[in-house]
Amino acid sequence: MTVAPGTNAIFRINDAGDVVVQNRVFFDAVSQAPVDRLVGTNGLLHWRVLEGEVAGWSYVRGESGNFLIREVYRGQDNSLRYSVLPRDET
Repeated sequence: MTVAPGTNAIFRINDAGDVVVQNRVFFDAVSQAPVDRLVGTNGLLHWRVLEGEVAGWSYVRGESGNFLIREVYRGQDNSLRYSVLPRDET
């Protein structure tokens, strides 16, 4: 995940997809972290941060500010590559 500088809403979300806690975090520069794609039983798609100061918090499209999700993979030459997921998939 790549997050734009500024203030972003972040969420603690349970397995049902309900927001349990909401908070705000400020980044003065672009920030990146690995995330898991999760879907609550209510259908809420969210991206849970795995490392860093907001590990365990989730970003939700339309609620959290500007972010990109990048799918990282190894190319045929064994180098790391990525593609940005389309907005409608995030």
